Amino acid sequence: MGIMKAGRLECLGSCQHLKERFGASYQIEIKCHPSLTEHCLQRCLEFIPEAQLEERHGDCFRLVVGAGLDLAKVFDDLEREKAALGILGYCVSQSTLEQIFNKFAKGAEQESETETEVAVT
Repeated sequence: MGIMKAGRLECLGSCQHLKERFGASYQIEIKCHPSLTEHCLQRCLEFIPEAQLEERHGDCFRLVVGAGLDLAKVFDDLEREKAALGILGYCVSQSTLEQIFNKFAKGAEQESETETEVAVT
């Protein structure tokens, strides 16, 4: 797989190589009982302090954490708190190739805006 930015090849490698090299994070997606979603989110941010809220839709939210995350501890905490927090299901995964591509695209967009600002001033 390869990713091009502004007509230049930015990276090349297997899917797993690109995820390891450019993903550098895990996604934790959690679905809660609708009436407990806010409480669940706050508690998860307490026991995973390095997590950042990436997205929230109704009774589901997605946290992003660095690759140095202790996965065993996260699974242990989620399983221990599952019933009390109303967690209906959760998933821990690596960054997707789409997210990595979007990261490159966002960087190219920001570079383009900077070049336009320089040209205008």
